[in-house]
Amino acid sequence: MLRTSLLYVVVVLCASACIVRNKTSQDKFIALSFGLHLEELKILITKVHEPQWKIGYRYGIDCKPAEKQNGKALTEAISSSLRTWLKPLKELQTARPIVDKFVYERWQDYDPPNMVVTNEERETVLASDLRAIFFCTRTRSNAQIGNVAPPRLMMRDSTEITTMLLSAIIHELGHAFGLADTYTYGRDDIMQSRGGLQWTSGNQPASVMAYYDGQQIDISEDDRRGIVWLYKYFYEDLASDDCFFPDYVMEEEPRGCIAKHPLIFETKHNLPRHALELLKDDPTIDVNAQDVGGMTALHYAAMYEKEKVVKALLEHKDIKPFLKSKEGQTPLDIALATNNTEIINMFPEPPPRKEDVNRDGEVNILDLIAVAQKFGQKNAGNADVDGDGVVSISDLVIVASALGEAAAAPALQAKTRLTATTVAGWLTAAQRLTPHAKYARGLRKLQNLHTLLAKPQTELLANYPNPFNPETWLPYRLADAAKVNINIYDAQGILVRTLALGHRSAGVYQDKARAAYWDGRNAQGESVASGVYFYTLSAGEFSATRKMLLRK
Repeated sequence: MLRTSLLYVVVVLCASACIVRNKTSQDKFIALSFGLHLEELKILITKVHEPQWKIGYRYGIDCKPAEKQNGKALTEAISSSLRTWLKPLKELQTARPIVDKFVYERWQDYDPPNMVVTNEERETVLASDLRAIFFCTRTRSNAQIGNVAPPRLMMRDSTEITTMLLSAIIHELGHAFGLADTYTYGRDDIMQSRGGLQWTSGNQPASVMAYYDGQQIDISEDDRRGIVWLYKYFYEDLASDDCFFPDYVMEEEPRGCIAKHPLIFETKHNLPRHALELLKDDPTIDVNAQDVGGMTALHYAAMYEKEKVVKALLEHKDIKPFLKSKEGQTPLDIALATNNTEIINMFPEPPPRKEDVNRDGEVNILDLIAVAQKFGQKNAGNADVDGDGVVSISDLVIVASALGEAAAAPALQAKTRLTATTVAGWLTAAQRLTPHAKYARGLRKLQNLHTLLAKPQTELLANYPNPFNPETWLPYRLADAAKVNINIYDAQGILVRTLALGHRSAGVYQDKARAAYWDGRNAQGESVASGVYFYTLSAGEFSATRKMLLRK
């Protein structure tokens, strides 16, 4: 359903990109404002549900005869580019089909001073959906839109099918659909790039930045969102001030939708040059902005291994390279996970973490113990994590908030002799703290640590009695339910007996009623000789072996 709106657009002649200038640049550039409603423009978005499009194309008078022989290749390039733009609309699975048939007609060569246009030819032009002129003298391509004739592409890259021509076609088609430019590569005489859906002058929608990534010509994430916004505006009653996408916001001056965090958006979704363009054009951009997950542009640049963006960000005077996400990861942590040595080597040496109380390079249980050992002390150095002058339970909770999952590994627990009772005492004291968001993660970590310590660990215990004759009990503990077997071997490693205990639930199997029982006999029911024997517990992925002595 086509709608009426108070949204005005400025129609411009495009030089490489449809650009609307501000008043300070009018001495160099002229913006042709027709004061039209968006719905009054002849743009392709208003025709996407028609059964087919009529497309007329012609050559410039500057083209030689040999340069006019590849009409089929040129029309195929236009069709392919149109389908690229229409793909996001097809993915919306609209109730009505999206156009996919394009009918071409070659018109007389373009020679304005000498052209005589008949009424029939004029009607043909006005009845078409798109026009394209291919000039053979290379200069800037452009697109024109208005309220009378259909959109026109002025392709000035010769007629040879090259990456440059294909990129220009798909870019200028974006203007024909109704999009304007977001990025202004190499143009220092116009307004800076901002990202998002707004025109450079502030009217939405925008986003045309079709790119070549070395393998294919495509449109960017901004482009996809721009074409979807246009569709929803025209066909789904989207308000002109509704940005639709949750990570975009409306900016009143200049008016238009912009990404909440443009640098993050471009780093995350698009080619490196888009983020680099933002950095170049806007010296005041917030390079340390964090999204809902606490991730910065530097996090994403490291994640997607965009070396040039990482380098540019780290060279920025305001960069804070070690900001943490909500998961506690710094950009360097992410770079280490990707194992990209080029990016890793760009980072400066990270400062010591305040939670790393013993300064051994990691935060673990040892740091908790280092704080606990100095409870109540003043001028206690690193143990006073919050810097309030005295070591208290709040320091311990802050350290706990930085614990990783491996911090409570059983081996480290055994080394530190930390018990569930000790952690329970810490928890009781921590729960008396004034509720504050900075303590929430630490309290959860302490609770997890307590749960882990209180939970029985899978363990094979010493048999009893030992030495024995002829029977003995083989106790064990299970942290999780598992299928349990105990294999008994003689001193030469030969299997003597298998005790298949079946599936057992988590718990302690220690007394005679629950422990495994061996009567000193082999698999054939014969009594075994005196000597040393070994028994191995297998429970899930756990396996452990102990020694016992049969003495007759």
